Amino acid sequence: MIAYKKELFEALLLKDEARSLEKAGFINQKQVKFIETKLPSYNRADNVFVLLGFFILAGMLFLSCAGFLGFITALSGTANNRHTFLLSALFGFVALEGVIIRRMKNYANGIDDAFLISSLGNLFAFIGFSLYDAENYNFLFASMFFIGLLACLRYVDRVAAFFAVMGLYALVVSFCMQSGGLLKLFLPFVIMGKTAAYYIILLWLKKKDAKQMYYKGVLNFCAGLFTVIFYLSGNYLVVREANSLLLGNELAPGSDISFSYFFWGFTISCPLIYIYLALKHKKRPLLWIGVISLAFGIFTIRYYHPLLPLDLALLAGGLVLFILAYVSMQKLKGKTKGLSYESDRFHGGEELLNLQALALIEKFGVDSASPAQTLRGAEPGGGEFGGAGSGGGF
Repeated sequence: MIAYKKELFEALLLKDEARSLEKAGFINQKQVKFIETKLPSYNRADNVFVLLGFFILAGMLFLSCAGFLGFITALSGTANNRHTFLLSALFGFVALEGVIIRRMKNYANGIDDAFLISSLGNLFAFIGFSLYDAENYNFLFASMFFIGLLACLRYVDRVAAFFAVMGLYALVVSFCMQSGGLLKLFLPFVIMGKTAAYYIILLWLKKKDAKQMYYKGVLNFCAGLFTVIFYLSGNYLVVREANSLLLGNELAPGSDISFSYFFWGFTISCPLIYIYLALKHKKRPLLWIGVISLAFGIFTIRYYHPLLPLDLALLAGGLVLFILAYVSMQKLKGKTKGLSYESDRFHGGEELLNLQALALIEKFGVDSASPAQTLRGAEPGGGEFGGAGSGGGF
């Protein structure tokens, strides 16, 4: 199913873990260079500016080719916009498969991303224009889900996963709105329940992919996306505005939405639960989502109940955050177990790939650093939240 050669893809994962070992101080730069030389893999842009530059250039190339195809089809006198979108999508997928992946051996370097996103966009545009006179767009939403899912499985791409998730939720919302009745009135709770079910399925998929880890990045991205959607589905501001937009229920002055106390409580309590779970299970992405969700929750409160002027509220909030951060740093300094302020030895590392990278060095007999250099600052310890050790967490 996957479009990439597994040995080259696995070599790319091993190179990532070799760099992680080098940053942690277990191997030196010479050993990393040796691993990168001995392991041929796909070309990937590790620098975000290089990736962005390749993405822009490849996008311009795709647009030029799509414009040429549109010009050719226009000369035929029988084609319309739908045919141009379809031909552009087919051209993009053929170029992606035959040239960018197989011949150029590129993965996540901007060029393949631009062609994949452009091809998917043209394909969805073709389906949308084909359904222009249709009463509903359920077929478009279903197509976004299935095509995005297939593209995600084949190209191991986060953007394709995003299309699949958005198509799935659009299909759920459309079905509830057309069904009416309780599903329409309890739409936020339906989305919450669906998201919880999807997250459980995602955890099962992560366990199933734990050995190969081809889709580790995609699954982590989807987990973060589901976490954000779960919070937004119960945020008071989102629920109230969606109630006005989708149901057309304009609230009279002094009135409120149904279950308003629940949504107000959820708006504040859910981010706090996210932060607690992130600290407990050493999940850095969940911590960022929790902090951003808490900030959005505070914005929601101020949007409807401005207790202080904006300048004073920002000043008070910044002062509280500064005091909290300072006290936390002082309490966590020097700790090597549990929560710690010490540097992160393995940021998102995987123990299995770490061992494979070390085994590769041992197999080929690379000159290694002396024990004192290799283990400098790496004394045994059980730290996980940024502490020295092999917890692989924060």
